[in-house]
Amino acid sequence: MGMMLPPNLPGWVATVASFQDVGFFSKALLDAAAFDVPYALNAKNDQERRERIVQGSLIIAFAYGFSPIHSTLIARLCRQSIQGVQREERQALFRLPYHELETPEVFAKALKNALPNLHLEEQARALLRSQIFQAKTAHLIMDLAMEGLLLTSVPFIAKLSTKFLTGDSHFIGERNLAKQEDLNALYQKEKAEHPKKNETLHTLATLALGAGIPAGVGLGIRQALAQPTGVKSTFAPLMKLLKKVAPHFEYQYLDLKHPSGLKQLLKEVPLLPVAGLMPVFMAFNLGRMMSSRSKREFKEAAVQEPLFFASFFFVAPAIFRLFNHGATSIQQRLQQLVQKGATQAELNRGGRYAALTFLGAFLSNILISISVVNWTNHMTRKGIQDEVNALHATQQSPPLRPTQG
Repeated sequence: MGMMLPPNLPGWVATVASFQDVGFFSKALLDAAAFDVPYALNAKNDQERRERIVQGSLIIAFAYGFSPIHSTLIARLCRQSIQGVQREERQALFRLPYHELETPEVFAKALKNALPNLHLEEQARALLRSQIFQAKTAHLIMDLAMEGLLLTSVPFIAKLSTKFLTGDSHFIGERNLAKQEDLNALYQKEKAEHPKKNETLHTLATLALGAGIPAGVGLGIRQALAQPTGVKSTFAPLMKLLKKVAPHFEYQYLDLKHPSGLKQLLKEVPLLPVAGLMPVFMAFNLGRMMSSRSKREFKEAAVQEPLFFASFFFVAPAIFRLFNHGATSIQQRLQQLVQKGATQAELNRGGRYAALTFLGAFLSNILISISVVNWTNHMTRKGIQDEVNALHATQQSPPLRPTQG
C-alpha cells in the first residue's frame, strides 16, 4: 500500500496517515463531507436540495460503493487469461506493478521474488509476461469505462427523480426565483431559439462519451507502456506523458489482518487509485453539463464542475506539499525526517504537524465548495431576474405618439 510508518507515533497521527494513504477512501469522505453535503445544504429551494441529495447519494454509491464490486468482478474475468499457473499465483502475478513488466530481464527478477517456486523457460516466461500485461490493462480499460458510464448517468437519474416527484421538467433550482408564468415564458423563448434534439439519442450519446473518455485514457496507457522506448511518432510526447503517469493508475489493495475468509476476500478487491478517479469524474462533469435543462443550469454546471474538480484533486495536495517540504503524504514527510536522523520527539512533532495540515487542507475544500455554490446561486438568481426584465421590456408596447391636428 505505501511506505512503513515509523514506530511509536501518536495513535491519531498513524490513523490519519493510513487513511490518507488509501486515496480511494479519503477521497470518498472528502467527496461526501466537503462537496455533496455543502452542495445540498446550500440549495436554492427544498426541491433542488432533494435533487442534490439524490445526486450526491448516487455519486457515493456508484463511485465508492459499486466501484470495488465491479472492479473485483472484472479483475476476476481478466485474470482468467493468465494461463499455466494456479489461482493464488495468478492473483500475485496480477498485482505486479507495470514497471516490473517493462523488460524481460526486470520481469524475470520480479517473478523470482513473487513466486520463487515457479520455474519457467524463457519462451514461457515471455508469454506469461504478455498475458499479465494484457490482463492488467484490460481490467483498467473496462473498469474505467464502467465507472465512467455509471457516473455520467448520475445527473440524468437525479433529474428524472425530480421530474417523477414534481412533474416539472424545468431546472428545479429556478423555482420561486421568478413568477411561474415568467419562467414558462423564458423556457418557451429558449425552446424557440434552440430547438431541443432527440432527448433519448442525446442521453445515449452522452453516456457513450462518458464511458469512452475514461476508457480512452486506459487504452492510451496500454499503448504507451507497450511502445518501446525511443520510438519517434506524432504522438510521442503524449505517449511519454501517459507512460510517466501509468504508475499512478496502479490499483490499491487492502491487506488487513482479518479472519482468513475476509482477509482473502479483501486481498482480491482492487481499489481505483486517485488518478483513476480523475477521468471518471470528468465523465460525471460531462453528464452534469449535457443533462442541463436550461442555459442557466448549464452555466452553473460549467462554472461549478471545473472548480470542484480542481479543488477535489489539486487544492488539498498542493496545500499539503506547501506546508510539508514538498512531501505528498504524511508517510513521505515522516520518511524525510527519518532520513535526516530525527529523534522520536521530532518525528511525533512532525507527524502531528503533517496530520493537522492534511485536515486543514480537507477543511479548505469545504470552504471552497460553499463559496462556489453560493456564488453560482447568486449568479443564477441575477441571471433569471435580468432575463425576466428583458422579457418584460420586449413585451411592452411602444408609447403612442400624439396625433397632429
